[in-house]
Amino acid sequence: SSSDAFGIYDEGGRPLPVDIENWQNGPSMVWVRIPSVPAQGSTIVWGYFGGSITTFAAGNDPDSASADVWHDYALVEHFNADSASGDQRRDATGRATGEVVGDGISTHVTDSGSRAATFTNTRIQYPGDIGGDMDRFTVTSLVSLTAEQLTAINADRKAPIVAKESQTGDGQLTFWQGIEPRNNQIGNRWAANSFEFGNVDLNRNSALFEPGPSQHLITQTYDGMT
Repeated sequence: SSSDAFGIYDEGGRPLPVDIENWQNGPSMVWVRIPSVPAQGSTIVWGYFGGSITTFAAGNDPDSASADVWHDYALVEHFNADSASGDQRRDATGRATGEVVGDGISTHVTDSGSRAATFTNTRIQYPGDIGGDMDRFTVTSLVSLTAEQLTAINADRKAPIVAKESQTGDGQLTFWQGIEPRNNQIGNRWAANSFEFGNVDLNRNSALFEPGPSQHLITQTYDGMT
């Protein structure tokens, strides 16, 4: 069925905002914003097929639903389309537009129904101070690397997945999340100055990054203190 003929409702029959990352005849990837989920509990939602955008109201309106799902996020990138070098990509929040720098991005559909992008000497560069007004933040990425890709990374350099440059223009990174190729570990950094504690610069390595087709969910959180 077409993604236009799909909608998700809460238990009271109210349409919920839906962001369709990838739709195909088979496993697909759909994000839905649920108002609340009780601790140690569950929330029931209903999915319906066979209607239309009009039937499903704003919950499935492609012009507004994606932004409604991610309205309190600073940046969300699904990597659900190919891009050439120099292309402009608007993120799922509708508020950030980045430029593809390097060799371009190629995408493919995973077994789970999501799309994944392959980066080779490539990055998406977003202008401005994304998330700069936040004193707490979480950065989450879903990543896989083959053994060959890990070997190809220069062992003398870190391989960032996501990073933010300092606003001072000194070329330093205020935070980064990525792979330490010398030991195949997941690494992260957070650096800033603090009224209470002066300059803070935290570098940490965590779990071993196992190469292969399995995707790793990596989450980095700063709660205002640690």
